[in-house]
Amino acid sequence: MYWFLKQRPLRIWMRSQEGYVGLVTGIRTEESTRRALADMSVPVRKEGRRIWISPILDWTKSQCSDLIEQEGFRRNEVVDLCHRSGECLCGALARAEEIREIELWYPEVAARIHRLEERCEERGLASSTWASGESRRLEIADGQTMLFSKAALTLCSSCEARA
Repeated sequence: MYWFLKQRPLRIWMRSQEGYVGLVTGIRTEESTRRALADMSVPVRKEGRRIWISPILDWTKSQCSDLIEQEGFRRNEVVDLCHRSGECLCGALARAEEIREIELWYPEVAARIHRLEERCEERGLASSTWASGESRRLEIADGQTMLFSKAALTLCSSCEARA
């Protein structure tokens, strides 16, 4: 899912751009051990025509909150309620128990995830449970080899940390 939700659209968009493109991330090493150890945990990293820029890499959560308050930015309620980023929900890096928080705070989203799980199970897919980690243990089918390859893990960092 990570490939289709993040990397594929980014690559398609990059084709429409000329020259070097700066992409600003919100990655912070304090967020998790996985992020702190990731190849992308550097202030600036060049990857082909992409230049990944991480201006808040060494910031604390408190520093981020101070800036949000100082500038009057609207807070992301998913961060405040679930204490994690809420832009994706593909489940690639999630723990199975995280669905309980989604059910509590966002029942419509959880219901949609459960409907998708049911459809996957009806189709006989081996990995039909959101955030089960099963897909990382399966033999990846042709055409899906980039899903968890190191090259495809630019935005989310690494799945290997939870595999």
